[in-house]
Amino acid sequence: MDLSLCIFNAGSAQAGPAKAASSRPNRKAAKLGLDLMENANDETTQLRRFKTYRDGLMIGLLASRQLRLRNLAGLTLDRTLVQRGDGWWIQILAAETKTKNAIELPWPDILVPHLDTYLADHRSVIAELCGTGTASDALWLSMYGSPMTSYGRKLVTA
Repeated sequence: MDLSLCIFNAGSAQAGPAKAASSRPNRKAAKLGLDLMENANDETTQLRRFKTYRDGLMIGLLASRQLRLRNLAGLTLDRTLVQRGDGWWIQILAAETKTKNAIELPWPDILVPHLDTYLADHRSVIAELCGTGTASDALWLSMYGSPMTSYGRKLVTA
């Protein structure tokens, strides 16, 4: 099955008439994200596998959930990214958004197994490899095991 053809549920927290066009999933970006995650194991080192998988997951998420970079970057486990049953939810308080509207969106179903793989096989390994253990609850870690900086997030999404 070609995952790039699957329709991402692209609901928007503030979807209205003006946001309708920007709420649609970006199929090319979604395919790029899925392809990066699929090919991450072909990388030659653990660090490169981690970075490729993380970047693919970020791109896949941005293709299906139109989050501002600041909100994407600020996702933290058990605070703004919360597991509910077999799925995950993005929950961002109104005070933490530019529009001052709270965001509550399900993590895209197609990306749930990829998030689980990232957390179990990539994020935890990089934190351990770099000696940071579970010091950070940030979802997105740098190749050094610390939370990604704004500069690092811009490079991924540029």
